[in-house]
Amino acid sequence: MAVYEYPDYQAHAAMVAGMKERIQRMNKVLVRLEQEWDNAGMDARSSNHDVALSVDCKGRLMSLSLAEGCTTRYDHIGLEELINATLKKAVTDMNEETLHIEREIGEEARGS
Repeated sequence: MAVYEYPDYQAHAAMVAGMKERIQRMNKVLVRLEQEWDNAGMDARSSNHDVALSVDCKGRLMSLSLAEGCTTRYDHIGLEELINATLKKAVTDMNEETLHIEREIGEEARGS
């Protein structure tokens, strides 16, 4: 196969090869981020341990457990507030963990 080499062909070929390597490195970082996020989750308990729950990396509720008798100890508003406060804590903690994962992987990517 004949290749026509125009002026600056070698420089352009080297630039394209460099960009290809960079894209491959970025792709590896993105795959790793997705894996870490998929494995991330956060458990939380209310201060009195009446509510226990877990959220995924997107803050979606994955499980909810109520202590025995807590539906009689609280009225519907009190229980709602306790669940929401615990959920808010879990989501806040999960957001911090997600940022930590992003920083850690970003630092590793810049170091390589």
